[in-house]
Amino acid sequence: MGCYKFTTDLLNKERLLEDLGVVEYVEVDDEGVLSIFFESDEDLKSDSLVSMDVDWNKQSEQHSEYYCSDGYMHFPMGKDRDLLLLPGEGFGDLSHPTTLLTLELMRSEVYGEKVLDIGSGSGVLSLAASIWGAQDVLGIDIDPEAVAHANINLEVNALKNISFDRSDEEYLLNYNPSMIVINMITSEQDVVWLSYPQLGSYRNIVWIISGILLEQKDEYLLFAERRGWILQKDLERDGWIGFIFHS
Repeated sequence: MGCYKFTTDLLNKERLLEDLGVVEYVEVDDEGVLSIFFESDEDLKSDSLVSMDVDWNKQSEQHSEYYCSDGYMHFPMGKDRDLLLLPGEGFGDLSHPTTLLTLELMRSEVYGEKVLDIGSGSGVLSLAASIWGAQDVLGIDIDPEAVAHANINLEVNALKNISFDRSDEEYLLNYNPSMIVINMITSEQDVVWLSYPQLGSYRNIVWIISGILLEQKDEYLLFAERRGWILQKDLERDGWIGFIFHS
């Protein structure tokens, strides 16, 4: 038997519970963000789930080529500088192709930008943006444990121009970014667009988008066209695709 957790909102709670076949669970409500804890006799696999039995160091050692014996992942940033990541709950341990895609797309674009990282997870993309010369960075995530993980990684890397916090509409209304980074699968992106419709009105923005399966490329390009985004670049890796758009 394993113990699992997923984080969601009221809008998606019932659908996720039904999809997973969960009947008995414990719910923790933190200002509208729900953490659902439950046990299962099955070995469940889902992008929405976090196993509470995970040894994060062991996971990173097995799956990330950047994991080192000091307990950190070291990602080379150039100029003899490594980005350090402590294994933990936040997504982005440099083992998934979409994280590497997003980093590659960001590298030549981020200098001098005011960056909003939506779904910041471990903080890897925000931290990279800062190291590569972003003017200012705000990383937001729905999961308070991911935010805590990102803030630990911020302290480890001793960077000053980044903030990590819970997803909050007030931040989006007041931050005024020049670049928005989103590395999420399309179902999670759908929640973002529904939860923050004001994103659709942003103009003069560089969008760095990943988390799109290669077979979803044409559908996503139609979505971008309807929003008035202009494709600048796309990049593929291991069945996934990332984009740079301007709006």
